[in-house]
Amino acid sequence: MTTSTPHRHTKKRLIKTVGAHTPCSCGYILFQNRRHEMKHFKRKHILAIMVTGILIAVAAYYCNYYWERSEPFEFVCGIPGGEGCHPQGIDYVRDKEQMLHFLTEEGERGVDESASILKYVDTLNYERYDYILSYMRKIESLNYSPYLSDLHDCAPSLPQTPIVPTYYGQQYDSIYIYRVQANDKFRHPAP
Repeated sequence: MTTSTPHRHTKKRLIKTVGAHTPCSCGYILFQNRRHEMKHFKRKHILAIMVTGILIAVAAYYCNYYWERSEPFEFVCGIPGGEGCHPQGIDYVRDKEQMLHFLTEEGERGVDESASILKYVDTLNYERYDYILSYMRKIESLNYSPYLSDLHDCAPSLPQTPIVPTYYGQQYDSIYIYRVQANDKFRHPAP
């Protein structure tokens, strides 16, 4: 006769009567169940991390798209525009030639080419500042964002970012000059 250990017979009887996946005294099947639970637990964590990452990426995209960044500016002066209709909107000016063009050469602006305006245009610092001409309205704030670009700009292929003004409510018969730090980042919105 062969001798067998009672522990071995007990294990076989336990597996036959209860089922193969029952934890036993040796802990082998119990260890397999724990390993399976750990894999399932890790999968849940990886899925939660992926979903959280996707939500953060989507939130960051929408915040970047809709968040309006503002550009600091200073009021320089107001020039009386004369009687009649003036164009609305702004012009972004980088040098003296553009300033003279927008103020004097276009007859619809209503500004006379006088010596005082030419002298004043000469005194502006075009190396340090860019200038914004606002027609008939005072600017409350200057903002830019991809959303504002899509909403107010008709030329998305141009490299600079359009800067969009927010105005005070009242209209005047004047042209207002504002200045911002000189950079090649901004332009006025295309009509």
